[in-house]
Amino acid sequence: MFRKMTHQLVYILLRLLYSTYRLKFSGLENLEKAKQMHPNGSFIFALWHEHFLAGIFSIRGFSPCAMVSPSKDGDFVAHLVTKLGYSVARGSSSRGGRQARNDAVRALETGQVAAITVDGPRGPRNRCKAGVIHLSQTTKTPILPISPITQSPKVFNKSWDKNKFPRPFSKIVLRFGEVVYVPEKPTAEEFNSFREKLDEGLISTEKVATKDLEDWKKLSKTHS
Repeated sequence: MFRKMTHQLVYILLRLLYSTYRLKFSGLENLEKAKQMHPNGSFIFALWHEHFLAGIFSIRGFSPCAMVSPSKDGDFVAHLVTKLGYSVARGSSSRGGRQARNDAVRALETGQVAAITVDGPRGPRNRCKAGVIHLSQTTKTPILPISPITQSPKVFNKSWDKNKFPRPFSKIVLRFGEVVYVPEKPTAEEFNSFREKLDEGLISTEKVATKDLEDWKKLSKTHS
C-alpha cells in the first residue's frame, strides 16, 4: 500500500513537472520513412537509458508499448508510463525477456509503436544490446533512433547511465534519427554490424539534436 501511494505521489509530481516543459521535433522525414517501411505503420523507438525521463514525456503522444524491467524500479516505471497512456511489456535480458518480447511483437503486429532503452536496464552505457535487433528482425519492423535532448539538464554523474533530469520549464528537442532496418536472416557478422550501426546512429542523432536546440524557433511543434 505504501509503495502504491509513493508511486502515485511521484506520478503527480512528474505530471506537474511535465506540464512546464516545451517540446519540439526535428528529423520528421525519418519518422515518415519509418512509418512507410511497415505495412501497419509500426516501428521501434530506440533511445539511450540516460534520456529516459525526457523520453517518456517526448513520445507519449505515440502511445507506445514500452519494454520495462521486471525489477522493483521497473514497477514504478510501469506505473508511470501506464498512467501516461503507454502499454507495457515487462521483461529484460536477464528475466522475463520472452514474455516481454511476445507482448512487444503483438503490439507491433497491431500497428502500435514499441519503445526500448537499448542499453538498459544495467548497461554498459551507450552500447546497444541484442534484444532490439532481434525484435526488429523477427517482426520485420524498422528501428527509429531518437534523442530527446534537454536544455541544461541535471546530470546524475554517479549513476551508471549518467541519467539526465530535465529541469522545470526546460526546452526539449526530440530528434528522429536515420532508420535502421534489420533483414529477416542476417549473418552473425551482419547482426553485430546492425548493433554498431544503431550505436552510431544514436550518437549522431544526439549530436544533431543538441545543435537543433540552437534553432529552436525553426523547429516543429508537432510530429504529424
